[in-house]
Amino acid sequence: MQMLMAGFRRFTVWALCAVIISWIFSSRSPRATYETIAREPRTAAARVLGKRPSDHRYIDYEFEAGGKTYRGKGYAGAGNPRFEDIQVGDSFIVTYFARNPEIAVAGNIEDRLFEASQGTTVIAVVVAMWVATMITLWLVKGGRL
Repeated sequence: MQMLMAGFRRFTVWALCAVIISWIFSSRSPRATYETIAREPRTAAARVLGKRPSDHRYIDYEFEAGGKTYRGKGYAGAGNPRFEDIQVGDSFIVTYFARNPEIAVAGNIEDRLFEASQGTTVIAVVVAMWVATMITLWLVKGGRL
């Protein structure tokens, strides 16, 4: 019985660590920004200002919303052409949060949300499980559990 209780305590610590770490990772992903935009999305035609092939293949753009000009950087795809097919001066789709156009993303917000949900969740869970396992092992070896 004592061994069963020790195993339960270890599992509880491991599960709690995994949940907390998963939450931390997922709250820091671009998905949180995308979900904000998806609440009140507006689209605008942006103009491509530049391309950065050696800096994560970013595309610099500017767009107008509410009589103001906003600048941002983003990626190709999600309703926009491939990076190779975009030229400076081209029109480019941007989706922004209606209440704050400074929160914007290049492309279609639904596509960006789908992309973010695929990778971020898997990475967050795997990293969280690994860290939780290391913490639990450290506590067990130190005699705390």
